[in-house]
Amino acid sequence: MRNPRRDQAGFTILELLMGVAILAVTLSIAVPSFSAMMRTNRLAGQVNEMVTAMNYARSEAYKRGVTVSVCATNTSGACASSGTAWANGWLVITDPNNNGVTDTGETVLQTFAAPVGNFTYSPTPSSSRFVGFRPLGVVSGATTSIDIYKSGCSGIEKRTISVATTGRISLAKVSC
Repeated sequence: MRNPRRDQAGFTILELLMGVAILAVTLSIAVPSFSAMMRTNRLAGQVNEMVTAMNYARSEAYKRGVTVSVCATNTSGACASSGTAWANGWLVITDPNNNGVTDTGETVLQTFAAPVGNFTYSPTPSSSRFVGFRPLGVVSGATTSIDIYKSGCSGIEKRTISVATTGRISLAKVSC
C-alpha cells in the first residue's frame, strides 16, 4: 500500500521543503560573493586593457623609431585636446611631435573602446591626457599614474597604473 504523504519521486513534502531551504541559504551566501568577484574581474579587465595599450605603445615606439602615444579620447573618438577623458576610451597613435593629438600624417595604431560600466579614471598629474613613449622606450614627459576604480569602491578595489620616466609600467592595488 502506498504512503499518501509521499509524492511520486518518494520524497515527503517536508524533505522537499528542507532541500529548498538549504538551497536558499547557500544562494544567499554565494550571490553577494559572486557579485564582488564579477566587479573585481571587470576592473581587472579594464586595467589589463590599459596596461596592454601602454606596453603596445612602448614596443611600437621602439620598433618604428618614432614617439608613440596612448591618448584619452573625446566623445568623437579622436585624441582629446584638453581634459582627461580616459573613460571615453583611448587610442595608440604615432606621435612624432609628441603633442598627444592625432595630427595629419599620424597613424592610429589601435583603438580601445570606452569601458562598459561605471569606471572612474583619475590621472596624476590631473591634466594628463596622454602618455608618450620615445623610440628608446622611455616616457616623453613626467611620471604619470592613472587610478582606475568602479563606483561603490571599497577596501583595496582601486588599481593604480604607474608609468615611470624610464618607461617601466607597474600596477598596484590601493585602498579606495
